[in-house]
Amino acid sequence: MTRRIAPAVVLVFLAPFVAELLLGDIPLRLIFVYLLVLPMYGFGALFIREISRHTGRGWPTILILGVAYGVVEEGLGDMSLFNPSFLGQHLLNYGNVFGIGWPWWFFVLTLHAVWSIGVSIALAEALFARYGPSPWLGRQGLVVSVVVFVFGVVFVHFVGGQGYQLSAGQVALSLVLAAS
Repeated sequence: MTRRIAPAVVLVFLAPFVAELLLGDIPLRLIFVYLLVLPMYGFGALFIREISRHTGRGWPTILILGVAYGVVEEGLGDMSLFNPSFLGQHLLNYGNVFGIGWPWWFFVLTLHAVWSIGVSIALAEALFARYGPSPWLGRQGLVVSVVVFVFGVVFVHFVGGQGYQLSAGQVALSLVLAAS
């Protein structure tokens, strides 16, 4: 199989651009944050795209894995799914049932499935349409993408967690939901 590094690199840089800069979450004066979240967003999107394409799956799988990505990022990474005062926003106060702010969960998981993952992959695939839905990376590329993604999530957890501590139940719920 021919490996296609250029489209993979474009996707890695495109995913955090779409997710954070294009949607206005990171203002241009804080552009350095883009580089800090690139391992998580970029390699997460690349891993999802490659797993989907290696297994011959299509867009439903990409979007479902995009929801799983959102659970990992928002549950284990920055912990906004559980932190009641995340960025001082109190996002979990609204529609809170069983300790879960359902409107925030629905919004942020949909946002990640559609924008962070779906739109990023669609744009990268459109830019490299001549390759079609074939995989861009081999086995080593898959391993590297998942390792860098996990590193990115751990980095965001410790740097962006604002001192919030997840309970064992919150970690377990995130892992179960992401794996489902």
